[in-house]
Amino acid sequence: MTIGQSWVIPAGLPTPSGPYSLASVTPDGLVHTAGLVALDAHGAVVGLNDAAAQTREIFAQANAILDAAGVSLRNVVFAHVFVSDMAHYSAMNAAYREAFHNSGAPLPPRYCIRADLVKAELLVEIAFVANRLSS
Repeated sequence: MTIGQSWVIPAGLPTPSGPYSLASVTPDGLVHTAGLVALDAHGAVVGLNDAAAQTREIFAQANAILDAAGVSLRNVVFAHVFVSDMAHYSAMNAAYREAFHNSGAPLPPRYCIRADLVKAELLVEIAFVANRLSS
């Protein structure tokens, strides 16, 4: 994906339910993803009642999107994390750490905020910022 190029949704990812794209690239090479949630290509929740499973699904989506943009988790410079209840923080954290560890990527700075998500069954949402110039 280049600046100004139409975004093609990678196979297996849900089509955005609103007026937004899954990612964009700024002129200086920053890749921003939308907030990703654990919905499959048909809009069904993946990992119902399981914050770790939902986080793993979010990372699977992130990997596909970042790859399409020419970057990977190794290029992530910031993550925006939202949980529907802080009771999910520990499970999300374990899956989050595992995803970065398994990719060999360093842990980027982030924040984690408790927020109402778009569906009650969704427990975690994460948006990523990656830099094409970092490795």
